[in-house]
Amino acid sequence: LLYLIWDAYAISRHHWRFDRAQITGIIGPLHIPLEEYLFFLIVPIAIMLAFSIVTLVPIREEAAL
Repeated sequence: LLYLIWDAYAISRHHWRFDRAQITGIIGPLHIPLEEYLFFLIVPIAIMLAFSIVTLVPIREEAAL
């Protein structure tokens, strides 16, 4: 939520913008494009999945030479 507020503030102050040709055109609350909401949803999920996979895979110890 904090990042969405920060994002909305930065957009309103024209610190950055979204190219209309590269977004769906669906604008959500706080005038933030749908893709930005999806980014904030998908990236943490991907990080959690990657972390889960890394912690579940056993580490093989190489045989000493």
